[in-house]
Amino acid sequence: MNKVWYLLLPVFLLQLVSSAQSKEDTSSLFRAFRKGTLHGHLRNIMMVTNNASGLTNYRADAIGGHILYETDSFHSFRFSAGMHFSYRLFSSGLTTPDPVTNVLSRYESTLFDISNMDARNKVMLLSVLNVSYQYKSGKITFGRQLLNTPFVNTQDNRMQPTSVEGIYTTINKNKWKIETGWLYRIAPRGTLHWYGIGASLGKYPQGTNNDGAKGNYLNNVQSHGIGLLGIHFLPKEYVHFQLWEQYSENLFNTLLLQADYKIPAANHTWITGIQLIQQQVVHQGGNAETSKTYFNPSDHVHIIGVRAGWENDRGPVLVNYTRITGSGRFTMPREWGTEPLFTFLSRERNEGAGNVNAATITAMWSFFNKHLVLDAGYGRYLMPDVKQYVLNKYGVPSYDHYKLGINYWGSGWMSNMKIAALMIYKGEKGADYNNLRYVINKVDLTHFACVINYIF
Repeated sequence: MNKVWYLLLPVFLLQLVSSAQSKEDTSSLFRAFRKGTLHGHLRNIMMVTNNASGLTNYRADAIGGHILYETDSFHSFRFSAGMHFSYRLFSSGLTTPDPVTNVLSRYESTLFDISNMDARNKVMLLSVLNVSYQYKSGKITFGRQLLNTPFVNTQDNRMQPTSVEGIYTTINKNKWKIETGWLYRIAPRGTLHWYGIGASLGKYPQGTNNDGAKGNYLNNVQSHGIGLLGIHFLPKEYVHFQLWEQYSENLFNTLLLQADYKIPAANHTWITGIQLIQQQVVHQGGNAETSKTYFNPSDHVHIIGVRAGWENDRGPVLVNYTRITGSGRFTMPREWGTEPLFTFLSRERNEGAGNVNAATITAMWSFFNKHLVLDAGYGRYLMPDVKQYVLNKYGVPSYDHYKLGINYWGSGWMSNMKIAALMIYKGEKGADYNNLRYVINKVDLTHFACVINYIF
């Protein structure tokens, strides 16, 4: 905690010194700091998970937020520094394994520091510390930053999102947008520390290897960084093509192609989209020993997703389908972000699985000048058998997934307030072989969350 304040202290000292200047030099560094802005949000999150009868239920509440300081422009340069912090108000049994399955909490624990649940009642992380250069058609940022790409993103639905360290560039030119970056450190969501790319893997559960043995890649894989390239082309207002290439050095390579097309009509718009994802190993997937590698060299991942729908000024209704072929497990580190699949619904992923057929229908509808938004979804996910380890890393049975979200943006004196409530039910559809380890925190559960944000 003290180290954080030592790093931020120069910012505030410069502000004090600059405020004492009676004659302001509009091109001075002091002015850039004095004219800087301080903003962020305060947040409270409460979560409750009710598992199947005979299994442990979990609940927790955390309060905290994010404070970010950004200087004004100084010869097109800006400096940014910010931290995320959270405190545990209460929790139940997060460090005690369920007596039947020996499994810990899945959702509630990520409100805190998952790397040291026994000792940490608070989390403070210097999540942003960078310098950026803004030029006519783009921006370059170097240092710690919050980044959102299809495979590396903040997954900002907990107290502390995923933060990355590296260099990232965006270029906007006419109908094109190009994003490039090289990342060499990550602070995964729900952790208190920064890790090298290889060391970041395995902070979340490691599932199983292809032979059914427990995953063993934590601290056993090496990678120097992640290279990112994103190309967007918008030839017309309603057409968006994008290509993403993610090169995870010594681990794996991911290619995404996506096209989104909207067809305007009188009082509404038709929506269509297609998504293609391909993954393959780089070198030996992190380790020459198959039992310790992250990406199995035999996996060749192919995914196709399609969507169609309709929207008006109140919101969209979408039908989505994803097919992950049986040629390998879809692999995307949960420490790095949330998957971009069309059929993704909150509180479950298809990462770690192959031979998946998933279909969802989602709808959003706004009321009261968009101050109140309902967000609903239903999905059916046909998974491989839980004992088919080569295609089911985390042992998740087939399931039905129901989601209901309520989002309220305040008005008047509450205009800076956002309140969100989420209810999830996941019903079991596949065989669990009377082994409750395939049930707890996965299926036959109800999950509730309430998030209160005050933005300043």
